[in-house]
Amino acid sequence: MPNRYVCSAIEEVRKALAVYKDDYKIASENGFETLVFSTASYRHVLALTEEIQTYVNRMEASLQDRKDLEYWYERKKELKADVKKLKKKKEKLEGKKKGKTKPYSDLRDKLHG
Repeated sequence: MPNRYVCSAIEEVRKALAVYKDDYKIASENGFETLVFSTASYRHVLALTEEIQTYVNRMEASLQDRKDLEYWYERKKELKADVKKLKKKKEKLEGKKKGKTKPYSDLRDKLHG
């Protein structure tokens, strides 16, 4: 079964309303006129409305997922840069440490050697 899109569900609502266009009455309440459909047409339109809501919820979730993915991609780049800086700092500190300990090891060799 091919994927169904929001537009196709909305088109089906239009068709359902066109089929049931004579299957309604106009109700007036508090100065507002509303269409009241028969139970069968109401259920069909209600089901299609739920289907549309499901599609739209999925689209919103997908957009949020993409936003999250972009955030974590940027965060990964920042962390990689931090790791690179820390590695350079570590190498620099290890180089200084080796430079400081060398004279002491030479002195120890002279005293014990």
